[in-house]
Amino acid sequence: MSGPRGSERRDEPSLLLPCVVTSAQTLVLINHAPLLPLIMPELGITPAQAGLLSTVTFLGGGLLAIPVGQLTDWLGAKWMMAGSLVILLLSTLGMAAAPGYGSLLALRLLSGVGVCASFIAAGHYANAHWRGPRSALAQGLLGGSMQLGIGIAIFVLPFLATRLGWRGALALCAAPLVVALGLWLRWARATSPRRGVVAMRSVFADPAAWRLGLVNGATFGLTVVLGTWVAVYFVEEFGLALTLAGMFGAQTALLGMVGRPMGGLLVARG
Repeated sequence: MSGPRGSERRDEPSLLLPCVVTSAQTLVLINHAPLLPLIMPELGITPAQAGLLSTVTFLGGGLLAIPVGQLTDWLGAKWMMAGSLVILLLSTLGMAAAPGYGSLLALRLLSGVGVCASFIAAGHYANAHWRGPRSALAQGLLGGSMQLGIGIAIFVLPFLATRLGWRGALALCAAPLVVALGLWLRWARATSPRRGVVAMRSVFADPAAWRLGLVNGATFGLTVVLGTWVAVYFVEEFGLALTLAGMFGAQTALLGMVGRPMGGLLVARG
């Protein structure tokens, strides 16, 4: 392809890198969830306390989303993404060594900050390097990669836990993060800082921003709820082995893995 549009495409970085990194990040998003049938009896916690582990993850990210977004504008997506990987790496290793429920809860709160930063940085990176209709496709592929990471966690971690225990399974989640951090620092392109592009007041006054937030909360939130409790449900209600429960539970992420890229493709084609 020749002309300006062809030149722009040749200058675009590969989408593979951010998709791989995003999958590694969301692998630890709710990595405690498929292990709850093992965690709950060992720590002596109730289902309500177990559910709070997921709640605080998004509470920490939600409360800091706006300042994290501003920091991403100032620092650029490359360095914010690297920082989020470090936070997730430290929180994941900390969870594997957590002596009790209180420390596990605090570490999930910390991981929520890392997850929030990773989501914002991934979107910033896609918008910076892919323009026009291709931006929608890039965002769709990133969204599908997020669902992929959740599905891998639900499927793989129960198998690891049967051999290594839930702490060993959580500790192994650090390996993809280390690889992702190395790849990101080596190959990710820098993005230009953006300061004072849009007044914050105008964002809060934009109905489209609120609609988008509600839709994302309903769709991605449903995935999180299902991912958190599906293994517990199959184990408690049907007496399935944890590994089999994880296999069935991973299918809950399938729709998002396929649907988000398809939605991006449809938007890209107008």
